[in-house]
Amino acid sequence: MIAYGRQSIDSEDIVAVADVLSGNYLTTGPKVGEFEQALAEKCGVKYAVALSNGTAALHIGAKTILNSGDKVLTTPISFVATSNSILYADATPIFVDVDDGANIDLNLCEDALKKDGSIKAIFAVDFTGRCVDPDGLRFLKDRYGVKILEDAAHSLGSTHLAKGSDLATLSFHPVKHITTGEGGAILTNDEEIYKRSKLLRGHGITREPSEFVLSEEAFGEDGLPPIVLYHYTETRARYNAVDFLDGFSDGYLETDGYQGYNNLPGIRRCSCWAHTRRYFIDAVPKGKQYDYSNPAVQGVQFCSKLFEYERRSQNKKHTFEQRKAYRLEKEKPILDAFWSWLDEQKPRKGSRFETAVKYAQNRKDTLMTYLEDGHCSFSNNLSENVIRPFTVGRKNWLFSATPKGATASALVYTMVEMAKTNELNIYKYLTYLLEHRPSEDMSDEQLEALTPWSKEVQNVCKN
Repeated sequence: MIAYGRQSIDSEDIVAVADVLSGNYLTTGPKVGEFEQALAEKCGVKYAVALSNGTAALHIGAKTILNSGDKVLTTPISFVATSNSILYADATPIFVDVDDGANIDLNLCEDALKKDGSIKAIFAVDFTGRCVDPDGLRFLKDRYGVKILEDAAHSLGSTHLAKGSDLATLSFHPVKHITTGEGGAILTNDEEIYKRSKLLRGHGITREPSEFVLSEEAFGEDGLPPIVLYHYTETRARYNAVDFLDGFSDGYLETDGYQGYNNLPGIRRCSCWAHTRRYFIDAVPKGKQYDYSNPAVQGVQFCSKLFEYERRSQNKKHTFEQRKAYRLEKEKPILDAFWSWLDEQKPRKGSRFETAVKYAQNRKDTLMTYLEDGHCSFSNNLSENVIRPFTVGRKNWLFSATPKGATASALVYTMVEMAKTNELNIYKYLTYLLEHRPSEDMSDEQLEALTPWSKEVQNVCKN
């Protein structure tokens, strides 16, 4: 009788496992990164992402390159996880017969691609150590524009010169070439696939600001055309905010932590959760970002879980009423747990963690305001993102010579950023405004016709 699987484990392997078990990280520690680097070097690729098993690798691989409803060619000669991963991505597997070597027949794949131009990908399987022809995969990829995922669980250690796949997956199950007890990996040379795979592995949680800012840009949209307005004042004094918002009442104001925005007439203030999370991120000691026993890391996790639910609500395309109900159901319990946890903390005086704790505690009421109305933003990243171009510019020209110059600069930035936000060609929109010369003598209707969301402007000034 042939054994289903018979692993070989020596004393060196046992010592290596014991070192991890006696260390500070049982999962996602530094050994994972070392393993990924060694695996990438061994396989001759730029990136490797370690995962819990081969099915997880197939699933995340599918999620990185497929969209809902995509048709995918694959082989019936494989473990069921290959085709299931396509279904997990809400795509449709189309089975293609195999060649004499039991690999998917690339000639039949081409026949299928000729008949149906809507097919988006091929999931090939390297069977019994024999790689699917990489030159053939590359030909189909280049000729028909399909994505290629290669289930390489059987072919670790095989070599070929051509590079036909967008990504390949491995399994470290006990019956595979090497085993970690369980485990899997994604291999790729594509940086975007690598980044997306890591985000999916970590449930979308990241400490990299450039990654979570972009994904939050759409939070808090009220269904109306976006407005970006730069306004210059000589100071940040509270009365300037009062003057600027004169006439605005019975609404919500989403801001950073600046105290000058407190208690503005007729306005409910919302504090930004992105700023709150940033304080906890800054409090995490270097090299401890995966130490979940560290209080600062725990604070980050609380905040990131809220962001995750906000992202899910956005993906579900909730109405404002549905968003409010969803927040109360999913986020309110997390908030309650967060405030209870926060009250239990005893941070070291003068530490960054103390700063983060006090920042959140001092803004508890305004950090909870967003639960009142589904129109409310969860963060003020929209404002932060449109401020950034001005901030970058100021580093170059340092300052305006006069208040009038600063006001003129604010007007120009308003026009430019309004064009960008409404997806207009900036040059065309500025030209259009100069040609029509808005003035104080114009009626509201005439001024409305010059806005970046007007039908005429959209027709004339689109990219």
